[in-house]
Amino acid sequence: MSDLNSNENEREANLSTSEVLRAAAHQLIDDLTQNPSCCQHNFNEGGCTVEQFNRIHPPLFDGRGEPTLAEDWIQNIEEILWVLTCTDEQKVAYATFKLTGEAKRWWVFERTIREAEGTKIVSWLHFKQIFLERFFQSSVREDKAMKFTTLVQGTMTVHQYEAKFTKLSHFAAYFIPDEEKKACKFEQGLNEKLYE
Repeated sequence: MSDLNSNENEREANLSTSEVLRAAAHQLIDDLTQNPSCCQHNFNEGGCTVEQFNRIHPPLFDGRGEPTLAEDWIQNIEEILWVLTCTDEQKVAYATFKLTGEAKRWWVFERTIREAEGTKIVSWLHFKQIFLERFFQSSVREDKAMKFTTLVQGTMTVHQYEAKFTKLSHFAAYFIPDEEKKACKFEQGLNEKLYE
């Protein structure tokens, strides 16, 4: 019974990006159905409300764990903000509202420094840049790209190899610019017996 509850909790905690987007789309449809004039007004202005954003249950980010969690978080948040058609200023405000712990302390420091300098971060691209510089440094991305270039199946099953290949290929897109090169790289990493 505890395994069943554990599996259910794990499934709930691991919402995929497509589930997040599906929830956002359903929420927008519900909003339009229940109050078309309110939602239309927001879309005409090119913005969204914090209520719309929060109803989708965007993930929190605390700055701890594997660096790839930072990239996953920013991608999930960005997709929600894109679906809701938020403005750049709203994107930064809503996303930073979902930072906690170490990440929140970093953001408060960054915001304070910039305000003291008389500048304000309102560009989503700028926010993403400084966020990833802090929580997903280029040295980590380069290390993962290097692991991809040397990846071979070895003792892994084909399924394990494919999962690792897919995860690491994201960091080395310049090595595999098209599907043909990607397939070739995958085949080269397979054990010889299996490849033959």
